[in-house]
This record gives sequence, C-alpha cells and structure tokens, in this order.
Amino acid sequence: MYPDKETRWEVLERLFVDNKHFHLDENFRNTYEITYFIQSIFPDKLIPEGKKSSEMSAPKPIVIRTNANDEVQKKAMEEVIDLFQSDTHNIVVLVPLENEVSHISGNQTVDFWYNLLINDGYDCSKYTHKKGEIGVIKNIHVTTFKSVKGLEFDTVIIPNFDLFQINLDGLNTVTENDYYVALTRTRRNLYLIDDSMVEDNERCSLPFLHNAVTNHLLEVNDEYLKLPGFSEDEPDDLPF
Repeated sequence: MYPDKETRWEVLERLFVDNKHFHLDENFRNTYEITYFIQSIFPDKLIPEGKKSSEMSAPKPIVIRTNANDEVQKKAMEEVIDLFQSDTHNIVVLVPLENEVSHISGNQTVDFWYNLLINDGYDCSKYTHKKGEIGVIKNIHVTTFKSVKGLEFDTVIIPNFDLFQINLDGLNTVTENDYYVALTRTRRNLYLIDDSMVEDNERCSLPFLHNAVTNHLLEVNDEYLKLPGFSEDEPDDLPF
C-alpha cells in the first residue's frame, strides 16, 4: 500500500524465522452472493469464489433508489444503520473523496456524511489520509475508498453509487480499483444507494446494475421512491 514504508519479505523472514508459509487461494471475506455481483462489474479481475454462508443463503447486494434527494438518501442510510447497529456489528459508509474537488464532488466526501450522522445522534468515527493515525474505529465508521484498504466490515454502505461512471470520467483521484476495493470490504451486507433522478421505474441508472438485477445478482429497494416528494403517478404537464 505504501512503498516508502514497506517491509521486504526477506526482512520478515529474518524477523520471524519459525513462521510457515501459507498461500491463500480462497476468498475468506466475501460471500458467494457478493462475489458474483462484483465479478459482474469487473469481469477481468480474478476473484476467488466467496465463502459459503452458514445459513441457507446469504443476502444479495441491495441497491436503494432515492430519486436525487439527499434527505431521502440520508433516511435510507440511517435505516440500514438502525437495522444492523450493535456492539458486535461493524458498519462503514464509503465515499470516494476526502474533500470537495469539483462541482460533481458535493456530497461524496467523508465530512459530509460524518457530520450528518453525528448531527442525528449517531456515535461514529471517521478517517481521511490527511488526518494521520486512524485511532479508534467505532461500530459506525465513515471513510474513503482508498483509506479502507486492508479493512473489512459486516455491512458496507456506498451513497451516490449512481455517480460511478461520472466519477471515473471526471475525478482523476478515483479509479475502478478504488470501487473494487470499496465493494470487496463487506463480509455480508452490501448496500448501494442510487440517487439518480428516476426516469424509468423499471431500470437502475447504471446499465451494469440493471443487468445484475436481471440476472438475479442484485435486489432493488424502491420503497423510498414512495416517500413525499416523489409520485409514480405524477401528472404530465407537457402539451404533447
């Protein structure tokens, strides 16, 4: 991760002379359901099969649609947190940016979501590269894609996932590998929030999300589209 701070393998062997070598060729973090969905996004990446759940089946990743409304997106996020929050369950909110860098960065920063959660009474931690040492990671944590390398959580929430391609095209600090890292941090639950303007009730904003739904790799939660401010039966006032 940090070439200027790395310890070479030869040095480790001298320090720990009695250690045995084990080559890990299985995925011990992600479930099958998570793995297959991630493979559908990144078909060129070689991802070992995910671990089998001890239950009949593990939950599929879920995309929540919130129709370009930060308040609704916040409500959706907090209801996911409320569903799982406990002393033994770790939840992380992952965003691409530390600070706003352009007109498309807006609500994609650590401080934006951290402050919203703190103001609503949630006890959470945050980390950005500029902050330095990570300190205590609380059961609700907010950080960036890059800063979450090497960590894992029971539940991962990624807001504004509809900006996937826009971020790759418009933010030179965000890469496909960053999204890959973010998606693979979860041990069990993956929630992606699609906050795009709803134009087609049958389709997600990103083609690969729609394909994943069609192939039964991803579930869709459209319940938040029924909240005040959005109506599926909104009249068409155009003269044609």
